[in-house]
Amino acid sequence: MSSITSFFQSGIHALIIWVAFAFHALPTWLTPPHSGGFWHTSGNQILTVDNKPIRIADINWYGLETSEAVLGGLDSQDYKVILRSVRANGYNTLRIPFANAIVESPVIPENVRFASPNGSINTDLRNQTSLQILDHVIESAGTLGLKVILDNHRSDAGSSG
Repeated sequence: MSSITSFFQSGIHALIIWVAFAFHALPTWLTPPHSGGFWHTSGNQILTVDNKPIRIADINWYGLETSEAVLGGLDSQDYKVILRSVRANGYNTLRIPFANAIVESPVIPENVRFASPNGSINTDLRNQTSLQILDHVIESAGTLGLKVILDNHRSDAGSSG
């Protein structure tokens, strides 16, 4: 069982992340990818594990907060390709909103495809719940040096405010 699944199954259903932006840090695309570890803050700066300033350049990956309970795009593209594209475009962080429903009422989402005109995609997501898919995405993001901000966006899954 992955650490994110263990985290949620331990009864903790909310994650609050306070972020102070380091406006004077070098843009992400000018700094080498970070080797790993957690970022932390000191004053108004976000620092790497090596205490080097870094600026969060993030992109939102919607879907786990909706009634479809799956990250957008997995019906047409492999999640690893999406993650590599995020990194190649200069982002260092993913924000992933989710609904409590992916933890409290696990489902195997229907909108994940396993084949495309170019061959097999998302093969390791077959028969996985939304939370298990999130585990795969976080693990793969980490191997690319991407950080993940989890946003407990909604209690019930849906598409409205």
